[in-house]
Amino acid sequence: MKKFKWTLGLVFCLALVLSLVPCTAFAAESGTCGDNLIWELDEEGTLTISGTGDMYDYSNRPEESPWQSWRYKIKQINIEEGVTSISSWAFAACNKMSSVTIGKSVKNIGHDAFADCSGLTDIIIPASVESCGKGIFSGCFGLTDVTFWGDAPGLGDYMFEGVTATVHYPCSDETWTDDVRKPYGGNLTWEASHAKGVFPGKEPTCTETGLTDGEICLTCHELVEKGEVIPAKGHKGVYRDNEAEATCCTEGVKRGGAECKVCGEELIEDTILPIDPNNHKNIVTDKSVKATSTKTGLTAGSHCADCGKVIKKQTLTLAKPVLTSGTKNIARKKIVVKWKKNSTCTGYQVKYVTGSTTKTVKVTSKSTLSKTLKKLKKGKTYKVYVRCYKTIDGKTYYSAYSTAKSVKVKK
Repeated sequence: MKKFKWTLGLVFCLALVLSLVPCTAFAAESGTCGDNLIWELDEEGTLTISGTGDMYDYSNRPEESPWQSWRYKIKQINIEEGVTSISSWAFAACNKMSSVTIGKSVKNIGHDAFADCSGLTDIIIPASVESCGKGIFSGCFGLTDVTFWGDAPGLGDYMFEGVTATVHYPCSDETWTDDVRKPYGGNLTWEASHAKGVFPGKEPTCTETGLTDGEICLTCHELVEKGEVIPAKGHKGVYRDNEAEATCCTEGVKRGGAECKVCGEELIEDTILPIDPNNHKNIVTDKSVKATSTKTGLTAGSHCADCGKVIKKQTLTLAKPVLTSGTKNIARKKIVVKWKKNSTCTGYQVKYVTGSTTKTVKVTSKSTLSKTLKKLKKGKTYKVYVRCYKTIDGKTYYSAYSTAKSVKVKK
């Protein structure tokens, strides 16, 4: 015990000397303090231990802790969730430290971990802690209030040496026997009390009341302090005057109603518009296909990509035939008209024009490639044309007329 006091005295004296040095700004410091733990001391004096697992063991030499050189700067210590142990001597002689938060994952606190932290006034030991080493709070002369949240952990000798404090333990917890509630080197008042925790409230809604946070005993689950009732907010209506039009596949909405802009509840219903079969919003063009002498074509069309309805129907097209050089005056008052074959048609129609007179004749076979025009007038010039036709299901489709060929009747 003497060696402990001598070593701790050196650490305390060092911290006292450093505290007399004029304060100057310092940059944040950080490093590792466990295989998976990091520490960071910010410029405000808050030391945070984060990560997972145990802290390195500093039990042999308290000055080995990596934040040793900045102990006089530490004002607050946060042990975050995930940390499972606090090493011996870890924070001894942090004489300006006034606040410690220990995460609920810590299971073991080593000996002398907070020794001689004279600025510490109160601390909460979470229910996860299973053992506390000797001398943890020895020399913490400002410590007046200690709260244990769980079953009685193993408590070490001299844990509260020199400390006068009230120590709270959970009500209705039978592990806190008389043998456990001992002075441990200090002047302790043991008090069975509610280990208070937050009883979460709830936010009010438009129609339901809310509640502020209350307090509940973490041991017996008794509601220690009920939260205050917060009145319901009430709906805040907003009228809707826009609408979504009905299309060929979807219903529309005529927004003449109202809804709550807070919760979205519909206060006045909208009017549903039925599907409009003629309102096509996604019309696709069907491209034309060029006709040849061996393949029929199609005109350009369009259809609705949503419902499939044809908007503009594609119709069959035929390539116009070509008159050959055999078209000529062959005998008295006769012209023979000749053309190239179109294998896609049903037949042909020949037109011949002179002056204001126009006549046509029909050729009913696609294999017939000539037609003789008779009873023509000598000395007259006739413009001769030919076109294809095709009959499908009683409907006749025509090609454009060929380029005209002028023939004079000389015989």
